[in-house]
Amino acid sequence: MEEIIEARLSDIFELIESHLKKLGRSGLLPAGIVLTGGGSAIETVGDLAKTSLRLPSRVAAISFGDNIRGQIRDASWSVAYGLCVIGLENGDEETMSGLKLVKRTRKGLMNFLRQFLP
Repeated sequence: MEEIIEARLSDIFELIESHLKKLGRSGLLPAGIVLTGGGSAIETVGDLAKTSLRLPSRVAAISFGDNIRGQIRDASWSVAYGLCVIGLENGDEETMSGLKLVKRTRKGLMNFLRQFLP
């Protein structure tokens, strides 16, 4: 099973590498890459990404704040959480409750992402 998973991860990283080549950024991301989501729980994913992409890589440390409980602290929820934030950002925020929380979360997320831009 492990061999199959690593082979698929290698395929994924090859696709990422070819996309980075098209963008002229192959091996040129100073901050490297951050792995998140359920796949980031695979023990060897960080090393495989580093080897395949020739970039620094790390698994994200997820922090959603003190008000979030239970399963959502699991990294497998981080992608869904991010998509919800984007959905709220593009929706009618004035009619949604928790507007201040959404704005603070968005600001924090944008500040976090800016550190990876060249």
